[in-house]
Amino acid sequence: MPIFEFCGGSWKFSTSAIFVGYYLQKCYMKWFSDVLLTPKSSQVYSLDWTPEKNWIVSASQDGRLIVWNALTSQKTHAIKLHCPWVMTCALAPNGQSVACGGLDSACSIFNLNSQADRDGNMPVSRILTGHKGYVSSCQYVPDQETRLITSSGDQTCVLWDVTTGQRISIFGGEFPSGHTADVQR
Repeated sequence: MPIFEFCGGSWKFSTSAIFVGYYLQKCYMKWFSDVLLTPKSSQVYSLDWTPEKNWIVSASQDGRLIVWNALTSQKTHAIKLHCPWVMTCALAPNGQSVACGGLDSACSIFNLNSQADRDGNMPVSRILTGHKGYVSSCQYVPDQETRLITSSGDQTCVLWDVTTGQRISIFGGEFPSGHTADVQR
């Protein structure tokens, strides 16, 4: 059964859930940029949501992560990043933490239950380092808040234990079956 969607001022036609998911993500990114963000805000580079679709995190060019209540469109957290060059973000399946990565070659984890400092900044709870290139994508493993996978311009993907900050597995790179180009989402 064909599905039609209105996105970005035009109707899109898709026949599979993959296309529907892709277009919905593009619609939400456009919606965030056009409707929710103020005119002086920057372009949204990435977004992710919880499995129940009730919480969304967005990463923008101004170096901020914003956690939204998807049901009310209200901001619940605005996190200023130490590196404004963010390319990706992810929301833990339980909605209790967010991760982001970018041109600093690291993935930062923030516990959303942490107290903000005097300036309203949320402390980083863990920084995952080890990539030799920018972090192009990060994603929590479904139903496992302690596992995160990242991909990088160094042609690797890494599975991390978020609680210890240790690499569990490395895919690609120097290994014979590795990628031969940048790894992106």
